[in-house]
Amino acid sequence: MKIDRVILCVDENPKYYSFWNDYAYIWSKHFNVKPTLFFVGSKAVFNKNIDHSIGDTFLLEYIPEISDPTPNWLVTWALFWGDNQE
Repeated sequence: MKIDRVILCVDENPKYYSFWNDYAYIWSKHFNVKPTLFFVGSKAVFNKNIDHSIGDTFLLEYIPEISDPTPNWLVTWALFWGDNQE
């Protein structure tokens, strides 16, 4: 079995989403693995700060009825949800 994709999930916390641009480049260019990002947050932050040319990027906007800011479980569940998408 060859790994051909890596999935990353982040929210609007700049301490974490800023890693996407570097990590996606490393996975893509050095390991020949397609990076995929599931970003939980607003469209404005997603479009402004995320490089969409490196891998697949998907926006999952907050759902106010189920979003609890501490801790933000939507990011954790985005990994499970994203893993089942094709």
